[in-house]
Amino acid sequence: MSTVVFPYLHARFKSVPLFTACIGFWGVAYALIPLVEMVVRNVLPPTPTPEPAPPLNGLWGLVLCILVAQRIGSMAYPAYMLVVKEAMPDPAAVGALFGLATAANCLGEGTAPAIASSLFALSIDKNLLGGNLVWVILIALAGFATWFAHGLKSRVDRVLE
Repeated sequence: MSTVVFPYLHARFKSVPLFTACIGFWGVAYALIPLVEMVVRNVLPPTPTPEPAPPLNGLWGLVLCILVAQRIGSMAYPAYMLVVKEAMPDPAAVGALFGLATAANCLGEGTAPAIASSLFALSIDKNLLGGNLVWVILIALAGFATWFAHGLKSRVDRVLE
């Protein structure tokens, strides 16, 4: 999806607005996960373990919505790299900034799975917000990232002046 759609979206909306919108879709994806779980629990009857699971019928449409939101959210990474490139007034320093941005990204990618898994286990074990505390925190983080990305335009403009 990124390979086909991203160049068109970037030409139409430019880097910072596209980055902001894509980051916002992570909040949508995180919000849809507990919503789908709630719908599945309310729509499908509980079955004993030896019986096969009932057909999901239209519930796959909700799963498709999650996947589409995640794909749109994942386009934030190339948009982010373009924002970094556009923020550098000196082309000679772009490589150093890319290295710093990649190191920060790798730190997040390296620690996030352990933190999210631990948070998920804690929210289930302690039944915090019905086991949904992890989703509330991830939605809040996505909201914070969207708010921060929204302010990037003015920061990038100040750097380039």
